[in-house]
Amino acid sequence: MSQTDDFSEIEYFESANLSPATRDRLIQDDTTAVDVKALLAYQQGRSLANEQRFADAIAHYTQAIELKPDYYRAWSDRGDALKRIGRYEEAVESCDRAVAIRAEGYAAWNHRGIALHHLGDYDAAVASYDYALACRPADYTAWYNRGLSLEKLHRATDALASYDQVVQLKPEHLQAWRNRGNLLHQLHRYNEALSSYEQVLDLKPDDVKAWKRRGDVLRDLGEMEKALSSYDTAIEFLPNDADLWCDRASLLFDLRRYPAGLETLEKALELNPNHAKAWSLKAIAYAKLNRRQSALASCEQAIAAHPDDYYPWRIQALIYRDLCQFDAAIASYEQALALNPEDADLWVHQAAALSKLHRYEEAIASYNQALDRQPDNANTWYQRGLTLRRLGRFEAALTNFDRALALDPDFADATRSRLYTLLTTGMLVNHVFGNCTLIERDRLWQDLSHTGERLVKQKLPAVIILGLSALVATSSQGMAWAVGLIFLAISTWSDLIREAGR
Repeated sequence: MSQTDDFSEIEYFESANLSPATRDRLIQDDTTAVDVKALLAYQQGRSLANEQRFADAIAHYTQAIELKPDYYRAWSDRGDALKRIGRYEEAVESCDRAVAIRAEGYAAWNHRGIALHHLGDYDAAVASYDYALACRPADYTAWYNRGLSLEKLHRATDALASYDQVVQLKPEHLQAWRNRGNLLHQLHRYNEALSSYEQVLDLKPDDVKAWKRRGDVLRDLGEMEKALSSYDTAIEFLPNDADLWCDRASLLFDLRRYPAGLETLEKALELNPNHAKAWSLKAIAYAKLNRRQSALASCEQAIAAHPDDYYPWRIQALIYRDLCQFDAAIASYEQALALNPEDADLWVHQAAALSKLHRYEEAIASYNQALDRQPDNANTWYQRGLTLRRLGRFEAALTNFDRALALDPDFADATRSRLYTLLTTGMLVNHVFGNCTLIERDRLWQDLSHTGERLVKQKLPAVIILGLSALVATSSQGMAWAVGLIFLAISTWSDLIREAGR
């Protein structure tokens, strides 16, 4: 510690320069003043703490406190030693005693904040750091620790402001630059994140994490070749890191350079044959190349390497879906969703597979899970409506189509399905003849109007071309009209058949 308090500087430094044996002898000497014994016991603790012997240091700090109960520094350093060996609750109590003696004791506030952070009480930790900084605004360690706790509270902007203070006070603080870059990346402030990683690399050109993170940012900026170069530099410094080879392969797949990506994955798997991510990426590449059996084999390898990783289960499910093997797909969906139930898209995929097998009630349950997580997804409401219609629950189906259209008024499929449902249940006729509320009637004419507009946009050009062709060929306006109307009727009937099959 740099705070010289409780004793004069002369007393403090004289006691610090004594040998441990001399301090022990003076502590045992009955003629030594009690306050001096407390100082000597404290200095013994300091020496032991410097040797990382924290349990022994705590014993001496405790001895100093017993001799001098209002000894701020002993309470503060005791709190520091306690947190270093994971006794966080006791550390907080010791720091509380310190700040009760000296409210402006910035070191005790800082130690207290660190202990509270480890206990998961991040709000209280931030409050402690704020007290420390009120006492000493230029203490970069408190600013840094404050940033860590704010990150845990998902207060990214506030954490970023703390790291800004750190790098202003200590421009060579590598981890603050790294953390700053990570936060800026999360906030999609890519150019600023890139600048932060460049600062790290100026200070430490062989910083592998910074090269890797720099590549991630460049990738998000669409600077794919520069990102690849950044990953390559990281690999030069750490060629035996399978994760880096996986990142490189993933980028190559984004560039649709599948053979090069697969070759890169072989490097990762040479380093770690059980690397689940490498096998998963390999499965994706094979699926993109329509080598689905090879993709499934890679999924099996990924699952064998890491059965609790939901990602290969997800990939496997989607491959089985593409192969129309819906029973196998559902089994994989269930495994993936057991591991990650928050994947709303996967619940939708599972529902679609269940519908293919006419397991409609189970499909509804899967759509419910998806909507619990993404209640504003118009397409999920629409698909749920179609499933309800297959079950003959027409009123519920119409309600779902309405929810989809409320979220997306231009959702043409939902409008068409709604009208088809009204038509096939006889409700359309009732609505046309006024056997409905004014709101329902207005809604019907609105849907018919939108459908008519889309019909004109989609079909009219073809009707005109066919009509003109018939007119040129026969010189008969009647024939031209007839050809156009026949096409329109066939096209509309085709749409009805397609809708009936949904």
